[in-house]
Amino acid sequence: DILHLYGGENNESSEVISFQDEHTEYRALASWIIDCYQDNPNVKIGVLIPDIRNKRDVILHQLQRLLCVENLLLDSKDQQIPFTLSIGRPLIEYPVIHIAFCILKLNPYRINVDLFSVILRSVFLIAHDEEIIQRCLLDVRIKQLGQPEISFKTVLHIHDQFDEANQCPIFIRSIKKFMEIRQAHSDKQSLQNWARTIFELLESFTWPGDRTLNSDEYQTIEAWQIVLEQLATMDIISRPCLYQSAISHLHMICTNTSFQPQTQNKVIQVMGVAGASGMQFDYCWFLGLHDQAWPQQTVPNPFLPIKLQRDVEIPNASPTLNLETARKLTSAIVNSARKIILSYPLTDGERQLRPSPILKE
Repeated sequence: DILHLYGGENNESSEVISFQDEHTEYRALASWIIDCYQDNPNVKIGVLIPDIRNKRDVILHQLQRLLCVENLLLDSKDQQIPFTLSIGRPLIEYPVIHIAFCILKLNPYRINVDLFSVILRSVFLIAHDEEIIQRCLLDVRIKQLGQPEISFKTVLHIHDQFDEANQCPIFIRSIKKFMEIRQAHSDKQSLQNWARTIFELLESFTWPGDRTLNSDEYQTIEAWQIVLEQLATMDIISRPCLYQSAISHLHMICTNTSFQPQTQNKVIQVMGVAGASGMQFDYCWFLGLHDQAWPQQTVPNPFLPIKLQRDVEIPNASPTLNLETARKLTSAIVNSARKIILSYPLTDGERQLRPSPILKE
């Protein structure tokens, strides 16, 4: 439902619209983007989301599904996304980094079968295209044992039972080299030395493989190199430690590192409210503006007295300050585009939602 229309100082029209739920809101957004783009491919379109950090994966999935239908017929490296997402996600969540940790978690004595299956089928290992059928056969035979863990010797024994045409010698050489390096570094080391060892362990599998990386994967590998350097510099605050402790440190850094590959400038910009500061759009859609999301729920700084924070008007110090900040941001956003839509869902599952008080104003 369109609640009302009004004009801002620098915009021609604005409208506030309610939708039955979030998914209906996203579908309407996608249709609106297509209409705007078809009218003029050179327009600058903004999509603003208050809670973009938590909604990132949802909005990305919905826009890919609704705007990139042709990607269903393409390999992942050839897929094109007609929009730029301004918010990153933890480095640990990227597939090429996930596989790196799967490799690093391999135990020389007891191998987790599910973990080993992921590694066997990964495209980020050497000779994936050349040996994928043989590796899948090895994976199936191992799983037929019905055991959650097996020894490295058992893996080699099962592999050697295959005839030569069904063996995967490149993978077996890689894992043998990995195990040799792991067993040679069983004592405590400095994190700087562990960083070098981790590089050697991944290099044994020629990670991230011999296929041509796409731009996003290449940038992710560059981010990984920076993370390894960060691990090495932790020597100044950490004593020599065992392998598992070093991997835990590395995992923590990757979890706390937000990463977003750089992309070519595209006409559709999807971003959080803070990222929209000072930007100008031809068309803009500000969505998800129900009372639980806008103004955003925040907590005061726990290291300063609450009264002091409120007296000097530190952001997030009180609901009143949050409301005033959101009011100013909304006004600025309304005036950032020639035409703008502000929307909110009426329900979240069985929960009823109300419009943000700022929209009522």
